[in-house]
Amino acid sequence: MSETPSTQISGLTFMEEGSGPPLVLIHGLMMSGGMFSTVLPRFAEKHRVICADLRGHGGSADLGPPYTIPQLAKDVVVLLDRLGIDQFDLFGYSNGGIVAECIGATYAPRVRRLVLACAYAYNRGTLREKVEAAVVPWVIRLLGMPKFSRFMFSHALEVGAGSVTSLAEIMGSNDKHLMLKALHEGTFFDARPLLSNIEAPTLIIAGGRDDAVPMHHAEQLVSGINGAKLEVVPEGKHTLIWTNPDDVVTVTERFLEA
Repeated sequence: MSETPSTQISGLTFMEEGSGPPLVLIHGLMMSGGMFSTVLPRFAEKHRVICADLRGHGGSADLGPPYTIPQLAKDVVVLLDRLGIDQFDLFGYSNGGIVAECIGATYAPRVRRLVLACAYAYNRGTLREKVEAAVVPWVIRLLGMPKFSRFMFSHALEVGAGSVTSLAEIMGSNDKHLMLKALHEGTFFDARPLLSNIEAPTLIIAGGRDDAVPMHHAEQLVSGINGAKLEVVPEGKHTLIWTNPDDVVTVTERFLEA
């Protein structure tokens, strides 16, 4: 986990590291900004990195509902306003990609470049996704967040033995009831109508072996966002930010510097 100290503005906890052009990192569902520990120091070598815990997650757990995607997007933009940041690059991972898509569409002039990694616009398009959307909340209710998170990072998601404990702690420390609300909002939100409103040059990073967010999601983003480019990490899975951090940083920096 990153040792970067956190700060709080208007109830939203965030980390800030480095200097240079602003780069905003948006974490995935049921996680926090700590999930970026493998890449944040690298990005901070060239950027002023802003990494917030979204409403209801991590250090921002005291912020009450709604946990809708538009509200999460607004929270991030309000934070950037308070920090005096007008234009920025934006990186959204997994469900954080939907938040980033919402920011890119709603606050289009402010986003210089957009990167979506292991992301999707709508996650209930297949039978499997609909079944998962129905089953996962009941598993969380039954197990609770600590046990659910240990199962996810020990069995369902391959992150490497060295990362299991720290990532399970990040997810497991979240409140079960808040995560159920956030899970519902993230699962049922449909960002597809927003994609055509994204104006920023966009890079889609996908894992070639991502079973959690299969390739058709990346292809949907590419077809929906004008001029979007696709970069595939052939052996990458949904956890490629932990298993392939060098690849993520390399392709992202190449795109941001183009």
